[in-house]
Amino acid sequence: MKKMSNKEKINFLFNEAKQWTENSNGDGSLEYAVKNNYKLHAVSLWVSSGCSSDVYPLKISYRKEKQEIKSILENAELYVCSKCNHHAFLENEVENYSCVSCLHGPMQYHGPRVEVVFKVFKGEILAIFKNIKEKNNMLLSYRKNGQHAPCSKNLLKLKNATLKNYKYLMAELDAVGYKNLIVLNKN
Repeated sequence: MKKMSNKEKINFLFNEAKQWTENSNGDGSLEYAVKNNYKLHAVSLWVSSGCSSDVYPLKISYRKEKQEIKSILENAELYVCSKCNHHAFLENEVENYSCVSCLHGPMQYHGPRVEVVFKVFKGEILAIFKNIKEKNNMLLSYRKNGQHAPCSKNLLKLKNATLKNYKYLMAELDAVGYKNLIVLNKN
């Protein structure tokens, strides 16, 4: 095989993923990304599946993939598995969609409006999504640099962060695609 440029590798892997999705009966995030031509995210998902050809090293721009994910979140229906926290993007709202990662189902549908409260936790700002439930009666939280994790509802008792303190985390949430956030902090 001749040496390929990074762009050629991405196109090769995208076409490989496209061929696979055309022969599958799946309807998950990979299929959504391929169908809607989100090349970088599709290639990222395809490579992480372990099914792709070995064309390493491969470089995928984090910034450009993040832009694609932001667009996906604006257009797709988002589902989150309450067992493994796997996220899926689908074309339309679906009843009883099971997780393709852990086969647990149904995944929780997350509509476009998310209630968030920003708290101070161990010196860091923590975003707690009040209407995104996790397993064991927990809520979904987010810290800087994309760290999603379940958190106890008891953390809602923590001191509220001020706008000055949480504006950077709010900007990061916006950048990764959280739109229509309803901020519950009273500042």
